[in-house]
Amino acid sequence: MFEASWELDFDDASLELWYTEWPEEYFLIAEGPEAGGRLAQVYEILRAARDRQLEATKENAADGTPQGRHAVPKRADQLLGCLLGGALGDALGGPYENLTPPFELDSTAPLALSDDTQLTLATCEAIGAGGAVEPAQVAERFLAWYRARRITGVGASTLKALRDLDAGAHWALAGRSGDRAAGNGAAMRIAPLAFCLELDTEPGRRTLRDVCWITHQSDEAYAGALAVALAIRAVTGNSWKRSESLARHVANELPDTNTRDKLLAVAELPADTSIAAAALCTGTSGYVAESVPLALFAATKARELGLVRTLEEVIRAGGDTDTIASMAGQIAGAWLAPPGPNDPQPPEADFITATSRALSERLTSPPNHG
Repeated sequence: MFEASWELDFDDASLELWYTEWPEEYFLIAEGPEAGGRLAQVYEILRAARDRQLEATKENAADGTPQGRHAVPKRADQLLGCLLGGALGDALGGPYENLTPPFELDSTAPLALSDDTQLTLATCEAIGAGGAVEPAQVAERFLAWYRARRITGVGASTLKALRDLDAGAHWALAGRSGDRAAGNGAAMRIAPLAFCLELDTEPGRRTLRDVCWITHQSDEAYAGALAVALAIRAVTGNSWKRSESLARHVANELPDTNTRDKLLAVAELPADTSIAAAALCTGTSGYVAESVPLALFAATKARELGLVRTLEEVIRAGGDTDTIASMAGQIAGAWLAPPGPNDPQPPEADFITATSRALSERLTSPPNHG
């Protein structure tokens, strides 16, 4: 049996569709406003998506991914895997931030979350409260967490924005601009938007850019954040095949930036390149054009190495260890979803899980037209 589901948004309607195929028959179920009238419009979309999903399922079977229903994780599981994976990378990488390799990892080092995860969760709360991605609401949630002293380890650009918001600045004016705004502080928190926006449309990309702009008013920072979101969409959807370089797949969708150029350079690395060797190509600083390409490369090693070993290899490369490991963990965690009951858990796993489930339920609840 093959099962899959899609969510399709139109200007005046939102549909949830389920596809179930048995050996000799199939069922297509649509729910939502004007579902019947919309089926003709979405039939070709669904047929193409079904063909891609079947191809991806067969490809996964060749390298050991379980067949059947669990070969196609639900979006809720993918979001949860993304958030838990990112938090784990953040916590594991924290004790080694800005160290220069080689160094040994200490299994007894205390683990704690930082702004990488905290601002990501604040973003989830903002979207869940409003039911959509609204930059003003995201900024308000950031400010609420800042005033409650729930954000730690904040970078210079983000801290400047939070202080300005606290002083009454408009969200569109609070962020740092110029070359010093090209850090990874927007990319590290952008993951939830991959589950909420249509990133192949101008409105979706404009909204993502506005959310970046709260703290980082830089085209480079935007390109890095877009790359992370596109990578998550690729590994959780049907557009990317494992035989294709994820770095090239994402780079082809980016504006002309240093991040795009570095991703294309990563795409030229041999398939057996280690994470440590890739880090020599990309760099490991907080500059978004270094950290995002390395995170994408590392995430593609997760099925081979496992999530924890992948994150450890990222951390051993040094530099901005917590943020690079967090972004790699977000992408890999979404790809490896659903998380297993025996998978390692980050600090505050229960709160992260509750936040993820609340957002998933909000995104899948019928729109209120009352």
